[in-house]
Amino acid sequence: MSDNTDYPNSFIFGEDEGHKISGNYLHTDEGIVQRKGGREPVPILVLESKGEPRSIWALHSALRNQIREELSKRESRDFEPGELISIERGTELKEPKDPGGDPYWPYTLEFEHGAKHTAADIFGLDDKHAADDPPDRPKDEPSGPGPGDDEIPF
Repeated sequence: MSDNTDYPNSFIFGEDEGHKISGNYLHTDEGIVQRKGGREPVPILVLESKGEPRSIWALHSALRNQIREELSKRESRDFEPGELISIERGTELKEPKDPGGDPYWPYTLEFEHGAKHTAADIFGLDDKHAADDPPDRPKDEPSGPGPGDDEIPF
C-alpha cells in the first residue's frame, strides 16, 4: 500500500467529463478512505486520459467486482502497460437484487486485452467441474428421453 497521498487527479463520474473515462493503463495503487466502520483500503486504477494521469478509485463493489473478475481470467493477473481501459458508470442507481440490499451504480468496463470468453465460460463450467462430471442438473430437467420425445420430427 502506498503511503503517498499525492495521487493523480481523480475522475469523478457524473461531475468531470461525464459518466465515462477511457485511458491507457499506467499502474494500480491503493488509497485509504474513511467509512462508517473505520478506515478502509480502496484500489485505485491510474489511467492516462487525454494526456493526463487520472485516478479511478474503485469505491463501489460493482466496479471492484468487475475488475476482479477480469483480472481473475488473466494468466498474468494484471493489466498490460498502456492497455486501453474504458469505464462507464450508469446514470441511474439500480435497485438491489436481494431484498434489504442497497441500490448500486451499474458499471460497464471494456479492456483492450480483455480475457476472451471460452466455451467453458459460456456454459458455466468452472474448475470444480471436470468434463466427465457435469454440473448438477436442475431437478425439473429430465436426464434422458422422456414421454413424447418420439413425436419430435427430427
